[in-house]
Amino acid sequence: KNFHYMIEEKLYVIVRSDFSKARKAVQAGQAVAKFVQVFPYVWRNKTLIYLRVSDEKELSKLLDKLLANAYKVVEYREPSWNNSLTAVAAFSNEEVDKLIKDLKLL
Repeated sequence: KNFHYMIEEKLYVIVRSDFSKARKAVQAGQAVAKFVQVFPYVWRNKTLIYLRVSDEKELSKLLDKLLANAYKVVEYREPSWNNSLTAVAAFSNEEVDKLIKDLKLL
């Protein structure tokens, strides 16, 4: 018999933790919205996981690693904050899962 296993569709949203709770929520939402615009048929509202890093420098380092190891990644830069990097959304795959495994939940 052939068995088909569903791969869990996870979207990771990584946000800087040097923001207020409200700003974190808004930036995470912006990253999800951008991901859905860029990759409209990839993540189908399955599992959504919010994670955090300490600041823009850490988020930028993680983004570089994610872009090198995954093709379904978007960054969100806040126009009203001098286009600073505030959030990243990445679709789960084996490499992404390894890169984010030690991050704390938002």
